[in-house]
Amino acid sequence: MAKADFLGGTSYESVCHIGALKTNAQPIIFNNFWQLMRYDRKHHIALAAGSTDQCSGALFVAPPPGVDVPDQDLSAYATGRGLHLGSTYETVRSLYGGTAKSGSHFVVEYAASSWALSITKKRVELPEIITIVVDNDRVSAITVYIDTGAMY
Repeated sequence: MAKADFLGGTSYESVCHIGALKTNAQPIIFNNFWQLMRYDRKHHIALAAGSTDQCSGALFVAPPPGVDVPDQDLSAYATGRGLHLGSTYETVRSLYGGTAKSGSHFVVEYAASSWALSITKKRVELPEIITIVVDNDRVSAITVYIDTGAMY
């Protein structure tokens, strides 16, 4: 990708706000670093945030969790470019590029650079990877991973 994109907003700072959704409840951490932040019980959509040196978010279709997590309508949650769960693969291609693919289940990945200020106020490049899962021609998961190691 020529330009970075962000889940839940249009800038690096907007993707990092996902961590601000944290509550006083005991964090629900899975796969070592993902923290379940919200679950949309009506639409069966989950929102998770990375809990290590990263500003990452994941939005995905999921069955109801077996733990208590705040309920939130996530049906309109999207990337800054407008990609949301349920978008077609053609929409993915029009937003991010790529070749035609077919199949009932596949994953595509895009890379770009994001920029932020380090703790010493130096502008640093942060690698970004966007991973999109497509099931039956519809987006079923979006993950935006930004490595923030260069900030420290």
